Amino acid sequence: MQISTSILLFSLTLSLTQAFGQKPVWIKEGNPKYMYKAQGEWLFKDSLPDGHYCSYDDNKKFISVEVTFLHGKKEGIENRYFSYSPEKYAIINWHNGKKNGAETNFNGNGTVSYILNFKEDLLNGYCEVNWSEGEKKYNGYYKMGYRDSVWTYYDNSNKSNDTSDYWIARQYKYVNGKEYLLSAWNKNGRQVLFNGTGSLESTDYDSFTNVNNYKNGLKNGKWIETNPDGTHYNEKTYKDNLLVKEIEYYDSNKVASISEWEYNSPEKVDTIKSWVDTYITDIFYNEIIFKNSPVQNGHWVSYYENGMKIYEGDYNHGKRIGTWTWNYKNGKQRIIADYANNTWQHFDTAGSVQSNFSTEYLTLLTDEFWFLNQRLDTSTIILTKRNTKTVTPRFIFHFDGQLEINSFLECGKDIAQSQNLYSLIADTLVIVPLKETKNQSKPLAFKIISATDEKIIMKRVDSCEIDISTAKKGSR
Repeated sequence: MQISTSILLFSLTLSLTQAFGQKPVWIKEGNPKYMYKAQGEWLFKDSLPDGHYCSYDDNKKFISVEVTFLHGKKEGIENRYFSYSPEKYAIINWHNGKKNGAETNFNGNGTVSYILNFKEDLLNGYCEVNWSEGEKKYNGYYKMGYRDSVWTYYDNSNKSNDTSDYWIARQYKYVNGKEYLLSAWNKNGRQVLFNGTGSLESTDYDSFTNVNNYKNGLKNGKWIETNPDGTHYNEKTYKDNLLVKEIEYYDSNKVASISEWEYNSPEKVDTIKSWVDTYITDIFYNEIIFKNSPVQNGHWVSYYENGMKIYEGDYNHGKRIGTWTWNYKNGKQRIIADYANNTWQHFDTAGSVQSNFSTEYLTLLTDEFWFLNQRLDTSTIILTKRNTKTVTPRFIFHFDGQLEINSFLECGKDIAQSQNLYSLIADTLVIVPLKETKNQSKPLAFKIISATDEKIIMKRVDSCEIDISTAKKGSR
């Protein structure tokens, strides 16, 4: 027997009146005195006079949201309804103005979208999140706002809506905020990772195939990305979740670069707010982030696509040691740096020596990885890393703060446009104007105050202390 909407509403209103011993307070949906809009829906404010409030969207035929206030705070069950429907899409438990107990959200077909449990507004207890048709997505437990214990994730190899097709894909365990992979199954339902140890293979976007190795629940061993044609795209080596070596490849399976790291600094722990799920955008949990600072260590080498080496050398605890070489694309040497004796040789493409120096700064300025990125008439300029994979850039500096690179020259050639001369004297960069302009008429000088492989900071100094004649002779 079909029951009319008016009878359903009358029965609901009667039950509410009996339950709370008072008549409902009817509020037109969108009334800013009582309601606010969040995530596209109108909800009752957090503090209102005592009473049981019902919002309606059209002549009180359907309730949109209902909730009770006691001592000015939300208390008991809050129900939220689909538009123009007696069906609920959310049931939330409140006590003393805070979420306490379960919050259940429903899909349009009546299946459960998610279940979350709270204690004093913090996620605490069982969590279940499902797909739009009610299929399992994942479930687990929170403990006072943090993920805790075992979490299980599901997948569907047939991509059908049949919930029976869904199987367990991954199981993780959280201990003091750190994630450990316990078990994993492949798309055929076969378990491939036991007690945190094993190898996973997955294909993302039908393009790259990923082979990921674990030991004791953490990344260990090689992680390989393979192109559709079977050639390697990237190969990383991990030790207890830390990246210690990476090999990058060109599409032809030729090595592009090899890099190695170690980790000397103590691990830093941070906490950030993260969404429970991408479509549950108004509920957050506390996610613990573990940060480790990598230090270059071991052998580093980079290649042009034609197979010639761009550079090669060794790091020891973050410092370059021994002999480092940089080369032109034709394979001829561009720079030879002897870090043991702190001597530097620069060559042009014909192989002729252009300069000999006993400091690394000139190399950093002329090496392909460095460029000026700030205006020169300020107190500080910074050089940052830019992998152009070309030879020395030729710069044009615009004193409105802009920089333009209009060509790339050989090492040992002038890197400035005709209006300026740029030279390095010891640890000071000197810019001598050949032609006076409105913004630059006197020499500018910047002293290098710090230099790493990520950044060089140069501080403006008084150019009167610089021997301009020496600067002009040494200009590049």
